[in-house]
Amino acid sequence: MNSHERFKAILERTKKDAQSFEDNFREIINTQLNICKEFQGQYIPSDHGPGSWATTYSSEFIDAAAEIYYIFDQSYLFNAKGELSKLFKAENILSCRGSLMTIDRVEYLYETHLKSQLKIITANNTP
Repeated sequence: MNSHERFKAILERTKKDAQSFEDNFREIINTQLNICKEFQGQYIPSDHGPGSWATTYSSEFIDAAAEIYYIFDQSYLFNAKGELSKLFKAENILSCRGSLMTIDRVEYLYETHLKSQLKIITANNTP
């Protein structure tokens, strides 16, 4: 098999894997996106008191975003942070301060919230 044939075979396998990913995870991702949409934007924890300016993400938003991230992170086809940013922008899901979810904001979300939640998800999904 020459290099052109190998490349063609890899490309074909990647297309099949992408379709399989779509078939298996689209419904789950859409469900989690709807939760993110519902709980997006500003959330002020009850212990912050009236007039507080310190916003964060709701636990529902974090849990749903972490599930989406985990799905993408388990596939060799995707960059999880990039895909999460693309999905949030496509669905007009905003940050806790009401801004567009750029890759930098997704990076912040990952570092401050998703990373710890992903450890729990990973532990629960490890045999």
